[in-house]
Amino acid sequence: MRATVQRRPPEGELVTRILDVLPVTDRVFHDLRLTEPLVLALVERVRRLRTAGRILIVAPNITLTRALLELGYQVELWQVDGGMLTDDLAELVVDRAPLDALLARPADADRYDVIILPYVLEAAAQHPAHVMDALRQRLHPGGALLLAYRQAGSLSNPNGMSFSWPALPARRTFGPSELSGWARRTGFQVVQQDLVLDRHAVMVSDAMGLASWLSAVGAHAIKAALPAFRDCVIGTLVALPGQAESPEAPFVSVIATCQDPSATRRLVDRMREQTYPADRLELVLIDALRGEPWGPAAANRAVSAAKGDIVAFTDDSCQPAAGWIEAAVNAMSGWTAAVTGPVHVDADDGAPFLDLPGARGIASDEGLFPGFNSFYRKQAIVDVGGFDLPGRPDGTAWWGWENGLGHRLRARGYRAGFEPTAYVYRRFAVGKPHGGWIRDEYRHASQVPAGFKAVPGLGGLRHGIFASRRTFYFDLMLAGVALAALRRRPAFALLALPWIKLAGHHFDLWPPRAWRPSARIMRGITARHAVWLAGLIAGSIKARRVIL
Repeated sequence: MRATVQRRPPEGELVTRILDVLPVTDRVFHDLRLTEPLVLALVERVRRLRTAGRILIVAPNITLTRALLELGYQVELWQVDGGMLTDDLAELVVDRAPLDALLARPADADRYDVIILPYVLEAAAQHPAHVMDALRQRLHPGGALLLAYRQAGSLSNPNGMSFSWPALPARRTFGPSELSGWARRTGFQVVQQDLVLDRHAVMVSDAMGLASWLSAVGAHAIKAALPAFRDCVIGTLVALPGQAESPEAPFVSVIATCQDPSATRRLVDRMREQTYPADRLELVLIDALRGEPWGPAAANRAVSAAKGDIVAFTDDSCQPAAGWIEAAVNAMSGWTAAVTGPVHVDADDGAPFLDLPGARGIASDEGLFPGFNSFYRKQAIVDVGGFDLPGRPDGTAWWGWENGLGHRLRARGYRAGFEPTAYVYRRFAVGKPHGGWIRDEYRHASQVPAGFKAVPGLGGLRHGIFASRRTFYFDLMLAGVALAALRRRPAFALLALPWIKLAGHHFDLWPPRAWRPSARIMRGITARHAVWLAGLIAGSIKARRVIL
C-alpha cells in the first residue's frame, strides 16, 4: 500500500509563507508560530463569509493581518497601547489607545463588513453585552463579528499565551450559552460556535524538560483528536438588520388579499384613514377571486414586488384600526423582524353563528403570525428564503402556512413581538351555501393538526389539544351525553351546560315566532361543529397530532 501525502490547505500555505519571510525576532519573540492554528481558523471563517470586504481587527497580531491583506481584504486595526506590530503595518492602525478606551469609542459613520476580536471580550472592563452592542453599530446590517475566546472551565492557563503581544489579561470567563444570551440582547444572530485548536503544542524557543514536553504534546494530541477537550471557541455572529437610520419613517408595503370588491373598497378607505404618513405607504393587492389563489407562493411574489422596507399582511375581511401601521412600525424598533397584533371578531358580522367552530380572535401572544395581521422586515424574509412551500407544489394555502415564517425568523436569532395596539377587526369566512360548506370546512378542519405539528411553537390551544373554546365545549357536550346514555346516569348531561350557554345566546325565546328560525340556527351550529369534529379527528390521525 502506497501512502499519499495530503496537500496543505491554501490558508496553511499562506501563513507558512508569511512566517518564513518574517525576521526571526518577530516570528519567535511575538509567539507567531505558536498561534498559527488560530490564525488559520480565523482566516478560514473570514473566507466563508459572503460579506467580507472591509475588516477591522481589534488587538491584532502580525500574522492574521498579513494573511488577510494577501487575500485582498481591506484591513484596519485598533491597536492596544504597548502592542507590537511590524513597521509596515503601522499605517493600517486607525486608532491606538488602552483597550477599554478603544471599546468605549462612540460609533461614527464608518461601517465594517467584519470585526474580529481575538481574546478581547474576556479582557474588556465593560460588560460583554455593552461591547457587542457598540461594535454592532459599526457593522453593516448582515456584517459579521468573529469572536475567539477561551471558554469557562478551560484547563489551560488563560494567561499562558497571547494572540496579540503583549498578552491581554483576562478579566472573566464565559461559555457559548452566555455568548448566545448576549447576542440576543444586542441584535446578533449566532451562526455557529466551534471548538478549535488555537495553538501548537509547544513554542520552539521554550526551554522544557522531557516530562513537560511529553505532557504538552500528549495534551495537544488529545485536543486534536477530541474536539470536546479544546479550549478555544470561535463564534460567528451576524448583525441583524435594525431600524433604518433615517429621519424618514420606513416605507411600508401593505399586501392585501382581496376576494370581494365591496370589502376591498372598505379596506382601501381604511388605509386612507391610517395615521401613518401616506407618502411612506403603498398598497399591494392580490386578486384571489380572479387571479392566483392566496397562499405562500402568492405571498412570496407579492413580497418581491413590494417596495417597502417593511411589509404588512392583511385581507379584505379585516378592518384595521386607524393607528394599525404606526403601532406596528413603532414596535419594530431595533432588530425586531416580525410583529403581530390582536385580531378581534367584527361585532358587525351579519351571521356570527356561522363562524367556523375553530375560528377565534387573538387577544394575546399565542405564537401565531396570521396572514391578516402581521408585519415583517422585507430583508429578513429574504434572508430566510420567504414563506415555505411544503406539500403544495402549486403554492396554494393550507391551514397555518403563514405561521412558519415568524418561527423560522426566531430560530435564526431575529426578534418577533406582539403589539397589543396593532389590532384589526375581522369577519371570519362562513363557507359556501347549499351544502358546499361541508366539504370546505371538513378540509379546513383536517389541516389544523398538521399545521400545529409543523410549527411546534404555536399556542392558543385549550388544554393543549382543543382548537378553540367552542370545539372544547362541543366535545364536552358530546362526552356528557354519551356517558349519560351509556352509564344511565343523567348527571353526566350537565357537561353540556357550557356548550348550551355558549350557543344558547343565538336562540330567541321570545316572541314565539322566533323559535323556528332559532332552531334552524342551532341546527346549523351543531352541524358545523360535527363536521369540524370529523375533520379534526381525520387530520389528527393523518398528522399523528391530536387536535379536537
